[in-house]
Amino acid sequence: MMAVLKALERRMQILLLLNVRRSVTVGNLAFEFQVSKNTIYRDIETLSISHPIYTTQGNSGGVHVIDGCMLNLNALGVRLQRYLKRG
Repeated sequence: MMAVLKALERRMQILLLLNVRRSVTVGNLAFEFQVSKNTIYRDIETLSISHPIYTTQGNSGGVHVIDGCMLNLNALGVRLQRYLKRG
């Protein structure tokens, strides 16, 4: 299990995981980051503003990266980092 992280650090880690896994459940993210599902939903809502990610519901539901897209983690500017910290 990962140590409890600040919001920005956790969101960056979520992006890194999604870049590799391409899809993950909210429950798994909540477990890995030791936070509630609601916290993960807020993180995903914030991240989806500027990254090609989306959620689905149901048995095969989760958080996904849009097919054919790569998450550009180097593109996070100072303004976006400040915004992510607010979330």
